[in-house]
Amino acid sequence: MDQIIISERVLLADDRVAQQQVTKSLLKTLGYHKIDLVDNGGDILEALRVRHYDIILLKVGIVAEITSEEIINHINEQWEGPELPAIVAIITLNTNQSQKDRLKWYR
Repeated sequence: MDQIIISERVLLADDRVAQQQVTKSLLKTLGYHKIDLVDNGGDILEALRVRHYDIILLKVGIVAEITSEEIINHINEQWEGPELPAIVAIITLNTNQSQKDRLKWYR
């Protein structure tokens, strides 16, 4: 069976190393091989300054330095108009989420 290789670059932001490894393994199984790992909000913003990402997987509860909501707001404010990197998707990851939280993140 041929292995599928997807060319999109993924930024995976999670402050739990074990969860990073599980998610990275799953992404590789799905064909994503260009995966960068970060574990705090400051590193997310720095990674976005130096590299283009097609997909950002962002743990909702990441607590170090900056919240997920602040990160998304910063992305929207920092890169407006033609300067906005062509990010295909920002996907938030969360296992404990209330209906209110789901509605807050749905856009």
